Amino acid sequence: MPSVTIDRREEQGAAGRLWYAAICVLALTPAVLVVWRQFPPVSAGLVVLLMVLASWQAGQGQALLRATVTSLRSPGLVLALMALAYITLSLAWTPGPERALTRVIDVALTGLVILVMIAAVRLGAPANLSSIFPVALGLAAVLLLVNAHFDSVLNDVLGRGNRPSHLNRSAVAIVLFLPLCLTILYLAQRWLALIALATIAAVAVLGTESWAARLSLVAIALLAPLAWRWPLLTHRVVLGGIVTGILLMPAIAFHANDLLPAWTHQKMGYASLTIRAEAWHEYAAMIPFRPLLGFGVEASHNVATWITTDVIREAHPTLHTHGTSFDAQQIMLMSFYHPHNMPLQIWFELGVVGIGLTLLLVYVVFRRLERMPRTYLPAATLTALGIFLIASVGFGAWVAWWLSLWGLVTVAFQLSLRQPMRPVHTTSDQQTPAQANPSTAK
Repeated sequence: MPSVTIDRREEQGAAGRLWYAAICVLALTPAVLVVWRQFPPVSAGLVVLLMVLASWQAGQGQALLRATVTSLRSPGLVLALMALAYITLSLAWTPGPERALTRVIDVALTGLVILVMIAAVRLGAPANLSSIFPVALGLAAVLLLVNAHFDSVLNDVLGRGNRPSHLNRSAVAIVLFLPLCLTILYLAQRWLALIALATIAAVAVLGTESWAARLSLVAIALLAPLAWRWPLLTHRVVLGGIVTGILLMPAIAFHANDLLPAWTHQKMGYASLTIRAEAWHEYAAMIPFRPLLGFGVEASHNVATWITTDVIREAHPTLHTHGTSFDAQQIMLMSFYHPHNMPLQIWFELGVVGIGLTLLLVYVVFRRLERMPRTYLPAATLTALGIFLIASVGFGAWVAWWLSLWGLVTVAFQLSLRQPMRPVHTTSDQQTPAQANPSTAK
C-alpha cells in the first residue's frame, strides 16, 4: 500500500508540473509574439500536447477522450461543425481550391486543438495558477514597449526582422488578454498591480502602429465602467451591436471612406486607413453578384490573380453577364491577401448562408457566456468586443495565428474560472444565472 501511495503522488506531481508548463506557455504567448509573429499556432500545439500528457499522467486519458467527444453534442459545437461543413462544400466553387483546402484544414485543426484544450481544463486543471497571466502580460507589455521605442532592438538581436508592423500582433494579444488579467488582479485585491498593468499595457499598445489594437483598447476602456456596473445589460447590448455590424458590413464597407470624418484619414494616413477602405469598397461591390453562396472560401486571396483570367468565366459567369470590368486601380486594391475585414470576407466568400451560420454562432456563444459568474462576465464581454473590432479592421477570417489566439484566450478564461474567488460585493439585480448556480459556469 505505501508504494502504491507513493507512485500515485509521483504521478500527480508529474501531472502538476505538466499543467504548470502548459499554463506558462499559454501565458507567455503575448510576450513571445513580440519577436515571433507566428507563435500562436505553435503555442496552442505545445499547450494541448502538455495538457494531454498531464491528463494521461493523472490517469485521465480516456476520460479526456470521452469529454472531447461528448462536447461535440453541444449546440455551439454542432453549429461550428455545420459551418465547417459549409466552408468545405464551398471548395466546389472557389477559384483557388488548392490553397483554399489548406485554409479549411487550418480551421479544422485549430478548432480541434481548442476543443481538446477546453475539455482538458474542465476535466482536471489546477485551480490556483491563473495568477501567472497578469505577470506574463506585464512582461509582454514591457518587451513591446522596449521594442517599439528602441527600433525593434530585441528583433535585431534575435534576427526576427525589425519592421515596426511586426509588433502589431503582440499589441493585439495584449489587448485581448488585458480584461481577464485585470479581473484576476481585481479579485485578488491587488490594486497597485492592477493600475500598473493597465498603465503599462495601454502605453505599450498605443506606442505601436496597430490601429486595430488601439481602436479595441479605447473601446474596451470606454465600455468597461458600464460592463462592470450593468454586466448582463452591457453584454446583450454588445451582442446586438456585433450582430448589427455583421449584417450591415457590406454597406458599411462600401461607404467606409465617406462615413469616416476627414481628421481620421489625416491622422491615420492613406496607407493605413484610406486604401484599406477603398479595398473594402471593391469587395463589397462584388457581393451582389453572388449573394447567396459567395465566391467560395479563400476566394478573396489575391482576387486580381483570378478576376482577370478565364477562371472567372468558368466559376462566376454572372460577373460577365452583368458586364463587370475592372480597371488597374481596382485590381490593385483587390491584390492583397484578403480584405482585412473578417465579416466582409465571410460575406464575400460564403454569402448569406455563411453569414447566417456566423450570426447563429455569435448568438449561441454570447448566450453561453451569460452563464459565467458576474465577476468574469464583464471581461468576457469586453474581450468579445475587442475580437470583433480587431477582426473588422485588421485580419483575415482563416488566418491560423489569429484563430489560435482566440482559442488561447478562451482557454485562459476557462483556467481562471477554476480559481477560488474572494467574495465581491454585488447587488441582486446584477446577478447572472451562474451566480445562483456556480456549477453552470463550468
